[in-house]
Amino acid sequence: MPSANISVYEVGSRTFAQTTACIEQRDAVVAADLGVANLSAMVGKLTVLSHTAACDWRWGVKGKASPWMQNCRVLRQTVEGAWRGVVDEAVAVLS
Repeated sequence: MPSANISVYEVGSRTFAQTTACIEQRDAVVAADLGVANLSAMVGKLTVLSHTAACDWRWGVKGKASPWMQNCRVLRQTVEGAWRGVVDEAVAVLS
């Protein structure tokens, strides 16, 4: 885990406006939820999206870039269920 100012927002944001307000206070966002990833990238934050090996078509099937959102890094599992590599990559992106 990187030694930095890391915040975790618990359940409580009920609207996209509330979620966006939380995002705007961050330097970067690591997301597993596509809604949060989209909001974060759209407001210009560095966004790291963790995704399964069977990646959603909207994020492409290979590579780390999103064709629609320049500041979103898509990190995919190389083996279904193996998250360690994705976490290590996310730490490297944020370091």
